[in-house]
Amino acid sequence: MLGCLESIVIIIDYFGAWPEWFDVFLVSCRCNPTICWHMHTDCPVPNDYPSNVEFFPMTFTDYKRRVANALDLSLDDCEPYKICDIRTAAGVVFEDEIRGFDYFGYGDLDVVYGDIRRFYDQHVLTHDVISTHEWCTSGHLLLMRNTSELRRAFERVRCWRNVFAAKLHHRFDEDIFRWVFMRPEHLSVKKLVPRVLDNDDAKARAYVTARGVPAPGEIDIEPALQANNYFKEQFTTPLTPFRWHTGGHQHPEVWFWKDGRVTNALDGSREFLYFHFMNYVKPKALASRYRDSPWKGSRIMHID
Repeated sequence: MLGCLESIVIIIDYFGAWPEWFDVFLVSCRCNPTICWHMHTDCPVPNDYPSNVEFFPMTFTDYKRRVANALDLSLDDCEPYKICDIRTAAGVVFEDEIRGFDYFGYGDLDVVYGDIRRFYDQHVLTHDVISTHEWCTSGHLLLMRNTSELRRAFERVRCWRNVFAAKLHHRFDEDIFRWVFMRPEHLSVKKLVPRVLDNDDAKARAYVTARGVPAPGEIDIEPALQANNYFKEQFTTPLTPFRWHTGGHQHPEVWFWKDGRVTNALDGSREFLYFHFMNYVKPKALASRYRDSPWKGSRIMHID
């Protein structure tokens, strides 16, 4: 069906009610016809949705039961936000669904995709793990080659059972899982400092420490899993503590999607892999700029 293209499936588990921008998310999926999405959800299936998006209706209880059976653990106290930890095991939990795909991955709904294949071309798709951040396994979109070793890569974190079963969210998908594929020197202060807003070495060092470096023995290191990965900052998430790709302090606040391409008012015709508007929905990173989420109560998205 996809000819010589490497096939990709992105798994998104979501329970509750679709966000108000869900139709826009689907439109951006429709414009990436060679990428597939699998949605596990208790939300109503839309009347009109792209053929490359497949819905798997299930309750959150069904989801927890499936995870528990696949991983042999109890999730009785699990809340929906724990999906962010558990989705690192999606390759095992949904192994039957992803059979036949070259790459599988997971992502978020608070994104509008651009032209994914423009960024993830045949060269990029020679790598085993593909992240849109240089410093972590990006939770809003991470791809992995569909091999047995990578489907079970989460098991190399020795505490994974305790993390998955814990009630609180541990940021396993970004801050912990990354160390299976990254060596500590990948996140050196020397590398991080130029991207911190005020170029403050102490701030950079504090940021690295907060993200954590695993103690000896916490991760079962396999050098082969760290040898062929693509951790490239795609600048998909504006209004973070980091500098923009220009090296300056200013982040674009007005973004455009047209004909399957994402641009913004600051960078001219430069295209982006996607627009991750987390900081427009959750204003914790914008406390000095907004009292509440910029999305809330305002017509932040204009659609023709």
